[in-house]
Amino acid sequence: MEQNNDAIRDAQTGSDTLGEAERKNRTTDSGGVKRLLKMLSDGECKGISKGTVYKLVEFAREKGLL
Repeated sequence: MEQNNDAIRDAQTGSDTLGEAERKNRTTDSGGVKRLLKMLSDGECKGISKGTVYKLVEFAREKGLL
């Protein structure tokens, strides 16, 4: 559960494992994705669990959206 909370917190704050230079070179705007994940983690969409949000955060990172 702690890992889920860390991943959600990282997504909300924009922290990730990418270096600063690589982060600046990304062409996608992750603001919308971060807002969506924050709303989901805050429980604004009934039926979406923290575990689901964690998996979404992982997926977004794998795809370079965060």
